[in-house]
Amino acid sequence: WRRTGGTGAMGGTAAAVSDMLKRPDEAIALGRMYLMARATKRLPKNPAWSFCYDMLNKVSRSFAIVIQQLPVELRNAICVFYLVLRGLDTVEDDMAIPVEKKLSMLHAFCDNLYKRDFTLDDC
Repeated sequence: WRRTGGTGAMGGTAAAVSDMLKRPDEAIALGRMYLMARATKRLPKNPAWSFCYDMLNKVSRSFAIVIQQLPVELRNAICVFYLVLRGLDTVEDDMAIPVEKKLSMLHAFCDNLYKRDFTLDDC
């Protein structure tokens, strides 16, 4: 939303409200987005899924909203997939980790991808 300057008859918040009233479709969309964002705060009862969705909310608020709007049969898989890719990207981007260590971590992940008990403890 475009916010006008604080000069003239209306400034600051009043101008923002005035702009919003001129675009009711945007106000409705913003209201829906606000409600969806609040819904992401409600975590599943299962502790494992609660952890995943809590982490998702922490690392990507906008994508968390989108993921949680997906059909149930896709939601959990996409959540985990996103978190895994986000973790790998973090390792790859972290300039504080020496390249040899990064390669070791990424190879360990790849080699152990299908092992249920695999953890990467030295991150």
